[in-house]
Amino acid sequence: MNTSRPGSGPEDQRARGTAVLVRLATLAAVAPLGAVVGFASSICAGWLTRYWEAGQPAQLIAVVALLVYVALLYTGCRLLVWGSGTPDAAMAFTTGFVVALFVVIGYNPGGDIVLTGHMIHNAFQLGSMLALASAVVVSSIRKARGGRFAARGGRG
Repeated sequence: MNTSRPGSGPEDQRARGTAVLVRLATLAAVAPLGAVVGFASSICAGWLTRYWEAGQPAQLIAVVALLVYVALLYTGCRLLVWGSGTPDAAMAFTTGFVVALFVVIGYNPGGDIVLTGHMIHNAFQLGSMLALASAVVVSSIRKARGGRFAARGGRG
C-alpha cells in the first residue's frame, strides 16, 4: 500500500522547482521590458507637445494618440498576465515601467527636462500609471476569486 501523498514524489518536486525557476526567469525578463517600454514611450510622449501650438487638429491628434497608447498599454499588460499565468508578470512590468518613468521625469545631466509640466505630459504620466495599476488590480482580483487562472490550470 502506497501511503505517500500525490504530488510528493521526486518527479513532482523537480517539476515544481522547474516551474518556480521558469516563473522567476519570466519576471526577470519582464521587469526590464517594462523599463524599456517606459523609457521609450516617455521619450515619445515628449513629442506630443511638439505641434500643440498649431491649434485644434494637432491637439486632437495628440489626445487621441495618448488614449490609444493607454489602451494598448493596458492590453499589453493583461496579455503578459495571460501569457505567464500569474499577475506577478503585470506587477514586474509595472514596476519597471514606473521606475523608468520616474527617471525620465527628473532632470537629465544637461539640465533638460524630457517631460514638462504640460497638461498632455501629465495626462501621459497619470494615464499610463492608471492603466498599469488597473491591469494589476484586475489580474489580482481574478486570481483571488479563482477565476480563469484556477479553471485553466494557471492560464488567465
